[in-house]
Amino acid sequence: MHTIIFATALFKDAEQVTIKGKNYVKFSGMFSKDDKGITYANVIYRDDSGKLMPHLIKGVVVSVCGKLSVSSYQAKDGTEKVDLTIWGDRLDFINLPKEGGSQSSNNKPTQQQSNSDDFPF
Repeated sequence: MHTIIFATALFKDAEQVTIKGKNYVKFSGMFSKDDKGITYANVIYRDDSGKLMPHLIKGVVVSVCGKLSVSSYQAKDGTEKVDLTIWGDRLDFINLPKEGGSQSSNNKPTQQQSNSDDFPF
């Protein structure tokens, strides 16, 4: 696996997932765009406190540093697709919704870090 820094805008709200009994948030963002189409990357980030979910909403821009996992699969139409997953160990908010959105200015999250040794693989 390779370490990557990935900045993206969330195109939909994050979801909470449990992997091996631990709480994570999962969201996707655009990784690249070319004449063949758009490639998305999934981000999985440890969130034991559950405090990130209200802030990881559509339109928020984040930067994630973590391990990149690449695999391929065959789509329903028979084409070969690439699956990119980033197992984040650092998350920074680049922008947050304006006042009146789903969060208030005095409730802004700060940068989050978790121990990369906690990855479920």
